[in-house]
Amino acid sequence: ALVNLLTKIIASPFRVLGALFGGDEETLGIVNFEPGSSSIIPPEQEKLAKLLDALAQRPQLKLSVIGRYHNDSDGQAIKQLQVRRALAEMPGISLEPGEDPGPVDFSNPDSRQRLTELFVDRYGQKVYETLRAETVSTDAAADSEEESKGSGELAEVLFSELVKREPVEPVLLKQLADARAQAIARQMTGPDGIPSGRVIIRPSKSTDSGEPVSSTLELEAVAPEIAE
Repeated sequence: ALVNLLTKIIASPFRVLGALFGGDEETLGIVNFEPGSSSIIPPEQEKLAKLLDALAQRPQLKLSVIGRYHNDSDGQAIKQLQVRRALAEMPGISLEPGEDPGPVDFSNPDSRQRLTELFVDRYGQKVYETLRAETVSTDAAADSEEESKGSGELAEVLFSELVKREPVEPVLLKQLADARAQAIARQMTGPDGIPSGRVIIRPSKSTDSGEPVSSTLELEAVAPEIAE
């Protein structure tokens, strides 16, 4: 009976576990994350709690966790964070590593000034003037209210261009995927979890371009070795 069970698990691991609590095998093996984040969102925490219950009833199973990252969505989130951090640190403010300073207020004159200074410092006055001419119309410059709106639009354009041109070190994507795998491992092996020896973290990898925008983690149930 044990051999038959393990054969079924190897062939379709989450179908067996899902049957224990009515879970969907197609979603049980995937944990979704917000782009750029390694925090497990509440719906996925609930999913992992159900998976944990199922694994607790099958002590002969191990869990393999593969941290993953999405080049586009995660890369965009990382670039936005890097630009927002650069803007926040311009006045001499010191941020903690990875700290998120929050969104940019494009209506704030100080934020606009910092965006202008950062863009000119990186890409030059000539490129800035070209963008400004393309964004702010002559009519807007002649009217104070319209000029304010135009400045807000220019600030958004500058931010968008800064993000577009911002490089992303591949190691940051790999670290994000690793952090996601570690987050799942912690959730599964906490005070009420399964033994740490039953959770294996596999090498991280990227997702395919056709997969969902949000980044995912794959889970695999792995049968332990059977002594002869």
